Amino acid sequence: MSETETNPDLIIAGGGLAGLVQAVLLGSSGWRITVLERSDGLSALADPRSLALSESTRRILDSVGAWDALSSECAPVSHIDVSQRGAFGSTRLHAEDEQLPALGYVVPAGALAGILRKAVDDSPNCEILTQTSVEQVQPQETGIELKTRKDAVPQTMSARLLIAADGARSALRDALGLHAEEVDYDQSAVVAEVEMDQEAKGWAYERFTDTGPLALLPHPSGRRALVWALSRDGVRQARTWSDSRFCRELQQVLGSRAGQVVDAGPRNFYDLTFRRVRQRVGTRSVLIGDAAYGFHPVAAQGFNLVVRDAAWLAQELRDAKQEGTDPGDPELLEGYACSRDTDAQRVAGFTDFLARGFVIQNPLIRGARAASLFALEGMPQCRTRLIRFGMGADLPQADLALKMKEEQTHA
Repeated sequence: MSETETNPDLIIAGGGLAGLVQAVLLGSSGWRITVLERSDGLSALADPRSLALSESTRRILDSVGAWDALSSECAPVSHIDVSQRGAFGSTRLHAEDEQLPALGYVVPAGALAGILRKAVDDSPNCEILTQTSVEQVQPQETGIELKTRKDAVPQTMSARLLIAADGARSALRDALGLHAEEVDYDQSAVVAEVEMDQEAKGWAYERFTDTGPLALLPHPSGRRALVWALSRDGVRQARTWSDSRFCRELQQVLGSRAGQVVDAGPRNFYDLTFRRVRQRVGTRSVLIGDAAYGFHPVAAQGFNLVVRDAAWLAQELRDAKQEGTDPGDPELLEGYACSRDTDAQRVAGFTDFLARGFVIQNPLIRGARAASLFALEGMPQCRTRLIRFGMGADLPQADLALKMKEEQTHA
């Protein structure tokens, strides 16, 4: 797109992972797209987190040609060990039992952002404007007008649809009157890379503790990606720990299932909240990603839900282009929101249940949890349903993910 173009068909406000994914999935739709990013665009490339991508996410990205570059940056998850600290009972999930190439793929968030950014830059229908903030939005009958500021210079832009992907503290969400409800878990996630004395060999560990869940994942660097939920009081203490103290505390919680903790890299801390808007669409506008909701990272559901949302919206907008329909049509947007509500509700309920339910220390409840894990180990059909739930495979898929449905049909 020409650098002088200021009135695209679609504006995506936010150049983080959600906005980039949406732009990539819309890249060949025929719509002219502008992505607005208020920073220099480099912050997403330095994101220290690791993401666990589900098989359905892999298939969606592969359907638009984005997986080939990403596959070399990933560590596949072939096995998952689920346990509860201080109690008997565990269960193990295996990709080979489900005839899947992997249960998931762990990728550094920064590497994913870099690959998505290049795909957007290479698209003839997309442009990214960095150092551009949105200061005012005004929905109108035939479009939506944005007052922006780029490099301290005020500008006016208009589009037929605004896709707000400006993060958890979305200013656009508030400006559009689409307010979010939030519940604080009183937990923070410690994110780091750690070194173990054993190779991962495709094993991931999900361990429930009295402060929250802990996930240890294979990482393409050969180290392990750690996401450890602690109470806020626990985090205040953890911030003062030396590397050796951190390794000792982690080892005590993790146990010996994954081997011995040898070393720990820099730690980053993220407060955990449950956040969701009751209405994700407004006049000529729709919220995606963290602007629409934020769930506990347990079971790695959040980003995969974002990708499914983006795929569905991309398909709706591709169909609108082919049919000559207004992309900001209220019926189109409401239909999209209704189509995605079931998926969001199931992820919200599942992650909230795990986040809250496994920190209850009542002996009877602890025993029931342990018995459930023990029983699950001997129930292959239930394990299959759990895996399919994690993939989002039991819900209707956007046509953009047609490969996924075809592979399931022939499995």
